[in-house]
Amino acid sequence: MSTTIEDARRYLDQQRAQTARRHTSRNIELVLLCAVSAIVILLMWSANGAKTGEFADVGAKAAAKQLVNLNGGVRADDIAPLLDTVTKPEERTFIAEQIANRAQHGSFSHVGEVALLRVTGEQIAGRSGLDDIAARIAAATTGHATLLTRTELHDVKPFFIVRTPDQFRRTFWLYVGAFVLAFVVLHVFWRLKGFAGDQLILPAIEILCGLGMVLMFSIGDPLRDTLMFVSFCNGIFMGAAAMLVLSLLDYNRRFRRFSYTFIAATALLGVLIWAVGNVPSCSDAWVELFVLCDT
Repeated sequence: MSTTIEDARRYLDQQRAQTARRHTSRNIELVLLCAVSAIVILLMWSANGAKTGEFADVGAKAAAKQLVNLNGGVRADDIAPLLDTVTKPEERTFIAEQIANRAQHGSFSHVGEVALLRVTGEQIAGRSGLDDIAARIAAATTGHATLLTRTELHDVKPFFIVRTPDQFRRTFWLYVGAFVLAFVVLHVFWRLKGFAGDQLILPAIEILCGLGMVLMFSIGDPLRDTLMFVSFCNGIFMGAAAMLVLSLLDYNRRFRRFSYTFIAATALLGVLIWAVGNVPSCSDAWVELFVLCDT
């Protein structure tokens, strides 16, 4: 009987060892990551081609002074001729000076920052021909008014950029490469550490994050607007770092005895939502439970 028990234990140890080797090799994860990375790169390359179609004309327009880079050492003399919608020459000169002065004191992250520029009565004191700006300041209750009206900003925005095509391309490929590298680093770290987690999780996260990055990339103008995919990728990098750190914990050893507590808490929340939860007004998608919400 002792021999039979010993054989059974040996068999179980062999099965556990085989399972551990199968998980720690993480070959399935590697293959899926390669496939997902290729798909994400292809999608981003395709989206980039659609977004950068106008880049061919940027150099010619800049040389002809029909396009101004607000972060490229711009001068008031470069800006003033583009303000055609501002009828008075004195106001064109004043507005161009204010924009150029702002550019000298810090870079623009997007052209829309021009709309944040304000002008006060002290700034126009002693200058003639600024009647429209003075009228806007007088009508404002805050003592200052926007440098450009909404219509003027809409009309001049196509003539301004905040980055060159080459700067955009470098940023684009830098973040696409860093995105893929973040998941590769996680995979290599888990392989070296013998992490035995599910091999489908990381590829699934990468494809979801990749689709989100493509969506963020498609928002806005690549030369004029904030690059949304940059901040999105920065969030992914922080998430990847958190995954790396948290994967070092032995949850089975530390929290196994609390598993029933978590299950009971989940069940209790479900019962409370069913019993005392209420639907907020004008919404049938959310259920409120005190300060908690559930869908």
